[in-house]
Amino acid sequence: MKNEKSTFSVLFYLKKDKMKKNGLVPIHARITINGKQTQFNTKLEVFETNWKSGRAIGKSMEIQRLNSMLDDIKANIRSHFHNQLMRDSYVTPESVKNALLGKEEEANTRALKKFPCSFLKN
Repeated sequence: MKNEKSTFSVLFYLKKDKMKKNGLVPIHARITINGKQTQFNTKLEVFETNWKSGRAIGKSMEIQRLNSMLDDIKANIRSHFHNQLMRDSYVTPESVKNALLGKEEEANTRALKKFPCSFLKN
């Protein structure tokens, strides 16, 4: 059996069509695994003039803090990807996003609540 390698990437981009009145633009993340994608809002914002190639540009503390938060998000995405890959050997962009956003645990909790109580007694 051939062991296939997953292609995996994380990209940050501006959602320019959602620019706020104050000029700030939401930063979205895109997770791509084997050509399949999912996106989500990072809840971070930046002025379009302070953005280039998936990073905030500038030397202010605010810009440095923003890039640090983007690095943290990317590291968390990578961590969830690798954990799922080791556990399940099959990973989807949606499953990584759900794990990052805490939705994976909610789904598991709902499934456990539906589990018949008679099996839990003994």
